[in-house]
Amino acid sequence: MSYFEEADVLHLNLADGPDVSSVELSPNVTAELNADGGLVGLEILNASDFLRDLVLDSAQANSCSWQSERISEPPRSLEATNRRGPASAAGRRA
Repeated sequence: MSYFEEADVLHLNLADGPDVSSVELSPNVTAELNADGGLVGLEILNASDFLRDLVLDSAQANSCSWQSERISEPPRSLEATNRRGPASAAGRRA
């Protein structure tokens, strides 16, 4: 892995050997391919923004997932939280 701070470019070497072609995966991400079409590297332009956005999107997705799991849980009734049940509560008032 190499990071070029002045250009804000991150280069990931994934396999040995030269790259002979490349494919743009998104506006700032390029896949580098060997002669057999195998992935040998990735180049990420504007890497600091790309990684920041990736982390923030991931954190937000995890937060939304956690919140939806909490919302989908059935609410607990008062009887379920009171181990003695409603009859015991009435008996205490008497």
